[in-house]
Amino acid sequence: MKIAENDPEFMEFLKEHDADLLDTQDMEEEEEVKEEEPMEQTSTIAGRKLRLRKDGDGRKIVDDDVVDFIEDGIKVDAETGQLKAQERVVHLAVKCFVACVARVGVKMDPPEFVVENQQVFERVVRMCFQQLTPVFYNLLGQVEKRTEEVREESDEDAEDEKIGDEDDEDDAEDSASEVASEQDYEKPVQAVDAVPTEIFKHWKKFSPLVKQFLQHLMMFLDEVRHDDVIFSTLKVIEQLAEIYIHYKVMRKRLVKSLIKIWSQKTERCRLMAFVALSKFCKLNDTIVPIVLKSCYVSYISNVRVVTPETLPLISLMQRTYAELAMIRPSITYPYMFVYIRQCSIHIRNAMIAKRKDMVRTVYNWQFVQSLYLWCEVIGKASKYHGREKNYQSIEELIFPLTQVVTATMKLFPSAKLLPLRLHCVRMFVQLQKSCDVFIPSLYHCAELLDNLIETTQKKPKTMNANFVGIRCILKASDTLLVDDAYRRAASEGLHELMLDSAYELATDSGFPDVVVPVDAKIRAFLKKSRSANDKTLFKDLLKVMREHAEHVNLVVLAKQVDLNDPASMESIHLALGMNSPLVKFYHTWKVQKEAQRKVLEDAQKSAEEEEKRMNKARKVEINGE
Repeated sequence: MKIAENDPEFMEFLKEHDADLLDTQDMEEEEEVKEEEPMEQTSTIAGRKLRLRKDGDGRKIVDDDVVDFIEDGIKVDAETGQLKAQERVVHLAVKCFVACVARVGVKMDPPEFVVENQQVFERVVRMCFQQLTPVFYNLLGQVEKRTEEVREESDEDAEDEKIGDEDDEDDAEDSASEVASEQDYEKPVQAVDAVPTEIFKHWKKFSPLVKQFLQHLMMFLDEVRHDDVIFSTLKVIEQLAEIYIHYKVMRKRLVKSLIKIWSQKTERCRLMAFVALSKFCKLNDTIVPIVLKSCYVSYISNVRVVTPETLPLISLMQRTYAELAMIRPSITYPYMFVYIRQCSIHIRNAMIAKRKDMVRTVYNWQFVQSLYLWCEVIGKASKYHGREKNYQSIEELIFPLTQVVTATMKLFPSAKLLPLRLHCVRMFVQLQKSCDVFIPSLYHCAELLDNLIETTQKKPKTMNANFVGIRCILKASDTLLVDDAYRRAASEGLHELMLDSAYELATDSGFPDVVVPVDAKIRAFLKKSRSANDKTLFKDLLKVMREHAEHVNLVVLAKQVDLNDPASMESIHLALGMNSPLVKFYHTWKVQKEAQRKVLEDAQKSAEEEEKRMNKARKVEINGE
């Protein structure tokens, strides 16, 4: 004892007056010795012995031996080539993964196992992601066709999950009955739960085990931040979608997490989240309304500000949303109808009131990007033309959408809003290309020449501020109006849209008639314009359009035109598309534009690399000091 060594006299006093105290101290010292001794436990799993160490709290430690034990227990079947493992080995693997989830910071009860080493953590996660998915499907067995009522029985465990009041409110919001309140249209068929589905053969036996892994996989996804880890987790979730779909509450919460990643993370993660969402929608129609509404809300929330960096991500969201909308067009149509109708209501209120606050509800990025989104969806539906009637119903919404875009363009025709009006014309060109319909986009471009003249009235100045680009602004400030870079971008943007619009009509026999009013507008612009660059751009365009109009007249006169004969009209289209002046000019311009873009990208990359090199040199100097 330490007291006997340090103070023998005090030890003698304790022996005479309080011997019980010495016994207590002896017991405490024995306990300290026991705590210092490493605790071990030997378990027999699947006929093999595994030695498990314990930490100070009595939790079992996951080390390399445990991971090796699990990997040895998961074997490839020689006949089927599938991964197989005994049930207890899979239970152990799931418990180890739960320990990894606790390690990343998830608020949860202390698990049975604990991971203390980062290398072991990475091994466990990698093993679970690569091997457990086929093992789960192997344990659950082959699928059997049953009715949706069986699936609802399998949801009993999921219904017992504790979810907050916020989730309950979302459940009410996500119900399809909200759209049913609109009486302005005849709603197509809605999603119904009572459809044939697939239930696994051994579902009741292994459902609790699989559910535990799926729940903690969701927690892991919500907690991790590194892009590579998020991508790998999403890939596993996509592979397990056929199992997730049987848990009603869990799948709904997972879909919300996927939508959050789809709208906020990097391009790679967004694409993987889209793949997972697409698979969920194809597996169960009841998920489609939730995905369409939640994705739209998330999209609108993340387009408040548009920059050159966010523009590609916004475009990605538009394209992927259009793909999701095409999965069940009968469900997409009523939601799309309501959202376009809401846009038209905003336009109507702004036109009637003419107040600044009303105008701001229209002239903002969320409204404009909403129109871009529906242009993308309608364009995607036109590619499925003839496959199903519901695709055609979506395509028919092009008329109200075009009216909304036209009203947006003409609501407040100011020179400062030239960028916004260019966006509207760009939507017209996009619809023309994708839907093969005639929209007077070329004439709308010609109308914007007046705004361009107003912009160039004052003498230009070279500004110090960096101009972000004509596609990333809606309204030009007084400072930008005199900025030479802005003026050049506005004129080049309008020239590009006019050329695109003319090219879309290049094979049309009515091209000479369409360009007559445009010809007059361009000639008037050339007389008033003070910019030599603008005069050069539009003079060349006018010359090519006139040459092409003459070429079209010659081709039409040389052929026998029969408006009732599709073959005759097709021959004219083919003749006009070969070696015509406008087509040649357009392709040459495209090549030059692409070369300029590549030069700018290379210069930007070089500047970024130089900046990184300079920053690295500064850090070295600071560390040296």
